[in-house]
Amino acid sequence: WDALVKYTTVNIGYINILAMLYESSKARVKTEIGTTRWFQILRGVKQGDLSSAILFCLVIAIILIHTFDGAGNGLIVGGINYTDFDYADDIAILASSIPEMNTTIQRLQSFSREYG
Repeated sequence: WDALVKYTTVNIGYINILAMLYESSKARVKTEIGTTRWFQILRGVKQGDLSSAILFCLVIAIILIHTFDGAGNGLIVGGINYTDFDYADDIAILASSIPEMNTTIQRLQSFSREYG
């Protein structure tokens, strides 16, 4: 939630509503031998919920913006610098050399850890 507050222009009221929906999430697991007791979900998003896709896209956008911001990498085609291509949960990172790709992947890993 902190990343949404700090790095987006999403109204704090909407972020608080989403946080409240998620803070009380509980689940149980059904198996062949029975169903577990209810337990609180501490990480992740609700599967199939519309807000899950929106939250995922927002957080991925934040991570990618920070990964490529000021890094000066990517491929220049027709005067435009392309750093990545994204579709849903697929990300293709573009680089002009293997060392540049390694640096970009390290930055991506670092920001991914930071934002969860």
